[in-house]
Amino acid sequence: MKLITKIIITSTLLSGLSACTTIHPREVTSNNGPTTKIGESECKTYFNLIHVGDCGYEAAKTSAGITSVNHTDTKTKNFIIYSTTKTQVYGN
Repeated sequence: MKLITKIIITSTLLSGLSACTTIHPREVTSNNGPTTKIGESECKTYFNLIHVGDCGYEAAKTSAGITSVNHTDTKTKNFIIYSTTKTQVYGN
């Protein structure tokens, strides 16, 4: 029984170290022209309680001076106690 308990604990800990990455398209507009600017904003979250940074849409637009948006993507990497979110805005 001790071996099974060790295997369960070890597999649980190892699975907790893995990460999951997702990319979600957030906004697509009728502005289908070529994109010349890419704005990015990023934030980090610890223990799902402490949030550091600004990963908002407006912060990403402002960082590149975008006035006409083509589309927006949000990338999220999740760990058990830590996650990062990056918002990318494409436009002119």
